Amino acid sequence: MQSGKVRLYRGKIIPKHAPDEQFKYPVYSSSQENYGLMGYWDTYMLDEELVSWSIDGGGKFFYRPKHKFNITNVCGYIKLDPSSYDYYYCFLYLDWQFKRMHFDYVSKAHPSVIQTLYYLPTISKRLQISISKPFRIIDWSIEIESRSLTMLMNLKQYLLNSLFC
Repeated sequence: MQSGKVRLYRGKIIPKHAPDEQFKYPVYSSSQENYGLMGYWDTYMLDEELVSWSIDGGGKFFYRPKHKFNITNVCGYIKLDPSSYDYYYCFLYLDWQFKRMHFDYVSKAHPSVIQTLYYLPTISKRLQISISKPFRIIDWSIEIESRSLTMLMNLKQYLLNSLFC
């Protein structure tokens, strides 16, 4: 990865809580499930678009659109030069590389390992956006369909409970 245009960071130690009026900001951790969502906290450390990865979870990457959130100490996050990189494209490219690797879980995915295992091609940002656009649409469709499926499953359970209780 190009130095200066790509910067790597680690998160902070943050306890988790269930969401409520006080604890409303997501906390992402090393879990590869549920997009790394661990819980919620009463303040936030980031309010920007970026890519994060699960350090203790083997390096899986996550795209984080701009919102108020936290990253724990067992995660890393990447800040990119916005004039050179599109975050979503970089997420897609890093995730593609991750899925092709046979990851060594002993060495984990600390920032120094991320720098040596992964790379980002140097293509124009305009081309990055063109490449990533159809994938954004596909991911948006998957999200909508997943929500619809969850709502239908909940409706089915409600109807079954109403009918047989």
